Parts: sequence; structure tokens; C-alpha cells
Amino acid sequence: MSNSKKHQIWCEIGIDKFIIENNKDLTKLLIKCLSAHYKRQIYQNVALKIDASLYLTRNWFQKGTPISAYHLLLLMREYDFIKEIVEEMVIQ
Repeated sequence: MSNSKKHQIWCEIGIDKFIIENNKDLTKLLIKCLSAHYKRQIYQNVALKIDASLYLTRNWFQKGTPISAYHLLLLMREYDFIKEIVEEMVIQ
């Protein structure tokens, strides 16, 4: 088994399975979860919750910019479902 396969983190949410190899994959997963949580004005609501700029959160959603570790901690503090996802990945 290659090193990249050994370091992949498997995360199962509902029926969907995600392979998280890097920060961009984690960002895509969190965006999908936040999109299911909010129906409208997603990045505006997230920016207000974590006290970040709209420009930064818009880049996560529209340009695919990875989330930094600091902002991930802020998201974990505000959203219980994100905290559960990250804790599950760390335990595995």
C-alpha cells in the first residue's frame, strides 16, 4: 500500500464517503455540511458566526481556497456538527 493511501482519512457522513488527503478536501467536506445547514446566504452567516471577513469566507465557497487551522478551530467552536466530524477524523 502506498504512503498516500496510508495517510488518507476516511470520513463517513450519512451515505456519502469522503477521502480527505489534504486541507482542500477537508474544506470541500465542511462546505458541503455548511450548505446543508444553511439554505441561503451561507458564507455571510458563517462570516458573522466566526467573526471573519466576507471576502475570506466567500473564497472558501466560491474559489475553493482551503480553510486555515485557526478558522477551522473557530468553526469547531461555533458548530457542533463540524466539531464531531473533526473529532471523528482525529480518533481514527
